[in-house]
Amino acid sequence: STAVRPDCGAEELLRKEQIYRLLIESEKDIIWSADMQFRWTYISPSVEHLLGFTAAEIMELPIDRVLAPDSLHIVSRTLPAALTQAIHDPSVLDRRPPLELELFRKRGGTVWTEVRTVILRDGKGVPVGLMGVARDISDHKRTEKSLHESEHRYRALTEATTDCIWEVSAEGLYTYVSPSIRDMLGYE
Repeated sequence: STAVRPDCGAEELLRKEQIYRLLIESEKDIIWSADMQFRWTYISPSVEHLLGFTAAEIMELPIDRVLAPDSLHIVSRTLPAALTQAIHDPSVLDRRPPLELELFRKRGGTVWTEVRTVILRDGKGVPVGLMGVARDISDHKRTEKSLHESEHRYRALTEATTDCIWEVSAEGLYTYVSPSIRDMLGYE
């Protein structure tokens, strides 16, 4: 539990802070926070492993030097509306899928991440910032791209051949029939 007992002494609070710091600093995912103007207020040290920037370096960069152009467009188009909704319904960010964003690496190139975001609020419930976690999904994106390319090649082959190629489910239902069926049997 993250709750702290009211009778908890300063020593206990210090111990809990050390535990939280250890957890955050040993995490592979990037944990970050920003103010409501999207200026960084914290970035975990794991950013260096993933992007090559130290936390101090990335804190100095504006968001358009961190996000690739398409990802910046996604964030600037979707996040303000979600934040406006979240002011009145805090669970709106919990219900939306994570964003897949492409981040720049210091030495060139990019890395794909899955980013989940929550709103930070003050004691009165007023939004004061954002906190999120960015997880490396580059392997997943490469696999997805490879699968897409393989499907494209397979489809091109099956559509170009004069042989009829089909696939049938375990229930005996056709799940795929190549276009050559039209020439062979007259069916679409």
